Amino acid sequence: MLISLIIPVYNVDAYVAACLKSLLAQEYKGFEIILVDNNSTDRSIGVARGILEAQSLISYQILKEDVPGSCMARKKGVENANGDFICFIDADDEAYPRMLLSFVEVLERVSDIDIVVASYHILRGDKLEDASVQELLPVGNVGKKEALSILLSDKQKYYLWRTLFRKTLFNDITYPVNSILEDLQVLPLIYNNANHIEYIKEPVVLYKIRSGSLSNPSKKVDIKKFEKIPERIAYMRDRLLLSWKDDTGMVEKIYYFDFTSLKTIFNGILCPNLPYNELKQIAVPFQKHYSASYLKYIISRKKIRSIWYIFKLKVLLPYFYARANRAAN
Repeated sequence: MLISLIIPVYNVDAYVAACLKSLLAQEYKGFEIILVDNNSTDRSIGVARGILEAQSLISYQILKEDVPGSCMARKKGVENANGDFICFIDADDEAYPRMLLSFVEVLERVSDIDIVVASYHILRGDKLEDASVQELLPVGNVGKKEALSILLSDKQKYYLWRTLFRKTLFNDITYPVNSILEDLQVLPLIYNNANHIEYIKEPVVLYKIRSGSLSNPSKKVDIKKFEKIPERIAYMRDRLLLSWKDDTGMVEKIYYFDFTSLKTIFNGILCPNLPYNELKQIAVPFQKHYSASYLKYIISRKKIRSIWYIFKLKVLLPYFYARANRAAN
């Protein structure tokens, strides 16, 4: 059983060696490595090439993707993958030796599994954290509806890595371009294509939160990466609704996902010390996302958190505009 392990690479020359060495140390050897250079300007690809050329056991490809964004790099990797299963890892993280073997053990036990989701550890500075305490995940085999409900209800982090996917799940997936939180913008659609998902407790990845990563709040905001997010979330919402329109409970979860995903971005709008013009440029597409009929639906569901979110979006945000504008002048 061949697994294609896809790694987007962008300016990680200080980290990529440790990542690749952790992959070459995998207990399961039936995999290929696909590196996708996403316009790196440092020595990342040279470092990676030197490590891969020094070994002969694991086959590898080094590809180039000019369109910015890790999702487009992953798309290039999937398109060139030879395996029946896909696994992702970020070039600044490390895989534990049993990562692939733990996935394969599930597939050998239950042959029709489409997705295997594992746990992971977080390295925040010098502090090691167990991510399992941050998520409310079951253990064992569940169907599409339950797995998608968990994801849409914000009980599971939106990470493509730490997961094994059947390659055919990506056949009709479209990807955001040059955005942020890109995993959030594709993972529900992949889950919607699956039938059986297995959750395991074993940590398989060491997730490193470093300066300059999206998880680090000190990173400078690139406002262009925000502009298309509401449109993308609306597209995902509508695709999911087509599949679940006759299931009232799932419809409610899909709308809840719409709010929680945009809330993740929206909360970041109010916090950074952004200039007034940049703040307004980011927030306007989020305000336009909610039509009158959509707001009426949310209010009719009597979801207090959602109504509070609308209040922040429609009432508090203009206040912050005015305050930021006065400060600017």
